[in-house]
Order: sequence, then structure tokens, then C-alpha cells
Amino acid sequence: MKKILIQKSDIKSNSWKKIAEKENIGKLFPIKKSAVYMPFVLLQHILLQEKPYAIIVRYLNDYQSLAKTLIRLNTDITTVIIAKVFCVKLYWMCHNVDNETVSYYPYITRLRRTVVKKASEKIFVMDKMLIEYAEKKLNISRNKIYDISFGRTDYLEKINICNDKCVAVIDDINKWKNNKIKKRKGGVCCGMWIGNVEKKNIDGLYTIMEIISKNKNVSYCNDKIVFVVIGPVGKKINNELYTKLKYSDDIKLIDEFISIPPSMWNDIADFIFKPNDDLSVNLTLYNAALAEIPIISKKRTFVSKMIEYYNIGYSLCYENIEIKNIVHKVKNWETYKSKKFIKEKNWIYGAKKIFE
Repeated sequence: MKKILIQKSDIKSNSWKKIAEKENIGKLFPIKKSAVYMPFVLLQHILLQEKPYAIIVRYLNDYQSLAKTLIRLNTDITTVIIAKVFCVKLYWMCHNVDNETVSYYPYITRLRRTVVKKASEKIFVMDKMLIEYAEKKLNISRNKIYDISFGRTDYLEKINICNDKCVAVIDDINKWKNNKIKKRKGGVCCGMWIGNVEKKNIDGLYTIMEIISKNKNVSYCNDKIVFVVIGPVGKKINNELYTKLKYSDDIKLIDEFISIPPSMWNDIADFIFKPNDDLSVNLTLYNAALAEIPIISKKRTFVSKMIEYYNIGYSLCYENIEIKNIVHKVKNWETYKSKKFIKEKNWIYGAKKIFE
């Protein structure tokens, strides 16, 4: 049975690990320590334990500190050298095809990506729809690219726990929504933006404000759109945008990270708003499918193409935002579409691809 090391212990690597063990596919060892320790962990397994068949490099984000970034560069090169010397295969799990989520020193980031790309025998992308993009963006042969998938995020039991704070937040949001409904004859259609504030996500917050501005055109007896924004946005966005989010009557801002099990998202939201414009697959797509609610994204983006291909949501044309049209689509959402996606896209597919 193959033994493979994989950078970072998180919900993704641990879910692949669990299903690989359960289905007797292979032994996957997520590295719990910082990526800086990867060459040392690799050496430890080679010299003191069973030599791994392969090691998987994942995230290549850097740091604000130039010194730390240079250390990571050295770490990547050292990992590549050790793998080559001891005949351990190197794989790259390319979560972001176009670029890394965080890059303070683009030249060094490009260098690191080039080093890992050239040394890797396999390059994994997060969906088959990304293969063509990866071939062009990374300038590599299609034979070197393999697609994998995520799966149900409640596969790991601890992810599906709603603690007291989570329960309190859900209650608070629903009270806010009910108050909105009482004040008008029509109801509300609630969208949710949830996550960390990265550059690729901030544009979505501006779009929320634009959508909210269209509510003034909604008649009193029709549903209007409101938003719940969950995430530590206060320290990452400018004061003007933060003030608009905080004091808008149609936005409930939870300015901190709250872990709400995806299976409970449909208790507070009618749709998920995910207008990312990059070449990556976010777990939010799987979480929305698990909650059996649609995703709304920005038209002419990879995410929009993906949700249209798998039929798990709708694309929004920013030049012609119509509240009535959005509400109609969301209210008539057919949950079998979400169920089909979450059944077909699973952890076992990803695990088999890793070990094949």
C-alpha cells in the first residue's frame, strides 16, 4: 500500500486521509507542522520510518516578511532536492491555477511555482474543468495534469458541531430576518457571504452594496434581497465600505469568524453569494450543495461556468441586476440539483486520483 505525505493538516487532507484508509486505497499522512518543516519531516520519514512513495506540495502563499518568504523558497528547493535524491515522487496540488491567494513578493512566488511545477511528476487541479486552464496558464502537458475533487464537509464529525456561540448567532440572524419581514408585506430573500477577507473576495462586498441599492426599486408587497455577511472584515476593508456594511438596514454584519455547519446554512440563508474571479474551486460550493441552496456568482468567471455546468446555482450579470429575477430563481430552486452534485463529487474520487 502506497504511503504519501501531504502538506498541511486541514479538512481537505484529513478527509482524503480518512476515506483512503476506509476504502483501503492508501496511507495519506497530512503534515501538521508549518510548511517550513516539510524537508525535515520528509527526511524523518525516509530515514527513521517507512519511506513515502510521494510527497504532495500544496499552498505556495508567502509572507509579508521578506526573510520568511526567502526561508519558504529555500524550504521548497530543499524538499525538491531531498525527494529527487531519495527517489520520492513529488506532486503539486495546485489549488489556485492562476496565482496564489496571498503573494507579497510576486517574483519569488513565480519562482517557487516554477521550481515545484518542473519538479512535479503530477499536478492536481480541483476539478476537471480546470485542466484546460492549467495546461495554458502553467504551460505544461495535459498528460501531467490530474483532476481531483472535494466532498461533503460533514464527513469529518467535528466539522458538523454547532457550539453555543454558533446557536446564538443563528438565533440572532433569524430574529433580524423576522423583524424585516414584519415591517413589510413582502418577504425577504436572504443571501449569505461567509469567509475570510482576501483580495479575491473584497469585490463581492462592493457588489452586495450595489445589489442592496436596487431594493429601493422593489415594490412594498414583493420580496427584497437582504444579506448576512459573516467574517472578520473590519480589519481588512476600508472605513467607507465597512461603515456601509455595518449600518445598512438590509445587511446583518457578523464581524468575526463563526463556524456554522454547512448543513445549517439553509436555516439562515436562501442562497450563497460567491462572486470570486479566479481559477480555483472553493469548498463553499460543496457547502452550499450540502445545505441544498443555490450559489450566485459573477457572470463570465470560472466559478460561474462551474456552477452552470454542474447546475448548482446562477450567474449574475452585474450590468443588469434585477432583484425580482434573482428572487424568482432562488425561490424556485430545486434541491435535487444540489444533492446530485454532492453525491457525484466526493472525497473517494479525490483519494483514488492521489494514489493511482
